[in-house]
Amino acid sequence: MNRIITPFLHLRCSPFFSNARLFSSSTSLLSSISKKESSQPLIKQEFHLDGKVARLVLNCPKRRNALSLDLMESLRKELKELDNNTKIRTIIIASEGNVFSAGHDLNELTAESGPSSHKRVFNKCVELMETIQNISLPVIAEVDGLVTAVQK
Repeated sequence: MNRIITPFLHLRCSPFFSNARLFSSSTSLLSSISKKESSQPLIKQEFHLDGKVARLVLNCPKRRNALSLDLMESLRKELKELDNNTKIRTIIIASEGNVFSAGHDLNELTAESGPSSHKRVFNKCVELMETIQNISLPVIAEVDGLVTAVQK
């Protein structure tokens, strides 16, 4: 099965790549980044191609990788840390499960009412998107299926 690999937050399209072909000669080092209460990592990190490619994997498939405050903050911190690693040449954001991300965590948005709680969630999202746009490394979203997005 081919996966569409496109630059994150950019309108240009990349060619189709086979995930197996992209990482066939690589060695992976899997490490946990942030832990949920159930001890499952929110994000898994893999290194491929002698450490030149970092792959951050959203790891909340039961919740369709919904963008909770914790997940967005963990991803933002990891992106910034990887940007400071001189060995890394590219970052890929991927996901576990059938859905790359369902978008904002609606349970989190409805748990607290009022403009201040919604503003906190959307500000965290803005911080994450600005981090992706401003780091020096190319950031690629590895998505298998339909993709919709908003760009300002």
